[in-house]
Amino acid sequence: MSAQDGGLTLRGFTMYQHCRFVAQQAWPRWPRARYLLPCVDLLGVCAILVLAGCTTVGSHSRSKQAAIDYGPAAVMRVCVLKTEDVKVQRPGALLEVVNDEFAPYGITVEVPWVRPWTRPGFEVGAMMQDLIQRDLEPPCDRLVGFVDRNVGDFLWAFVMPEVLGAVDDITATHGYVVATSASVNQILVTPSAATVHEFYHLLGCPHGLSLVKCYGQIAALKAAIVPDADFFPGVTQEGGFLTTRDAANAAMRSWIAEQEAKKKTSKPAGKGADGVTAAPARVEPAEAPLAPEAGNAPVAEQSGR
Repeated sequence: MSAQDGGLTLRGFTMYQHCRFVAQQAWPRWPRARYLLPCVDLLGVCAILVLAGCTTVGSHSRSKQAAIDYGPAAVMRVCVLKTEDVKVQRPGALLEVVNDEFAPYGITVEVPWVRPWTRPGFEVGAMMQDLIQRDLEPPCDRLVGFVDRNVGDFLWAFVMPEVLGAVDDITATHGYVVATSASVNQILVTPSAATVHEFYHLLGCPHGLSLVKCYGQIAALKAAIVPDADFFPGVTQEGGFLTTRDAANAAMRSWIAEQEAKKKTSKPAGKGADGVTAAPARVEPAEAPLAPEAGNAPVAEQSGR
């Protein structure tokens, strides 16, 4: 699902998706695992009704995946920001899983640089707002933050859905992933699964029950690559392609400026002749559930698009 707050759309990954994923993966090794799926689905329905938090990019159809021509090999360069408690080798290990997943599409994720990042806030909105304010600098095609868990996250997981990752929905170029495990939810919702989910969103794939449409999306995205642009295209909310880094940065800046303008126009009127004006209404980012998804910028579905 997409969660919105003040215009920021997030894509995310929920525990339900991970539970179903675990059951599906166990099926070939343990046939009785298929009996878990109805239970997981029932729990998923309950979670949707209670938490409205289940999202997924869908399950694979390997035959249909293999039937599509994804064109020549391509590299997507992902620049990484990491918080202090995330070990240096952790992002690389998670991205190896992504590369395994993306191998059938002929896409390789490379990391030009890794830089330290101070977690800007507790909620997903604060983290995404910090990320989208940063332009993509050459040679970055995407900017992804890897964050650690803290005591607050651990306690939150006992009472409310949590977000394991998010991607902006304006350009599909900025996002973050929870890289460490410290909450109850992550017993089933692993960082590697959440990372793969978010990276599908970075390719413009929406949530759905099947990845079949995503296969076509990936093929079209690769076909849109302009060799001289030295950029792996971004994806707009409408499904269009941003084929240059300047275009992606401009689209994000334009969106941010639009949101700022909306905030100014919604500012309460002054109290009167004393010249004292009311402070602008504070827009608190909506805390979305765990996802293969929120804040004031469109975000691809959390822990999906």
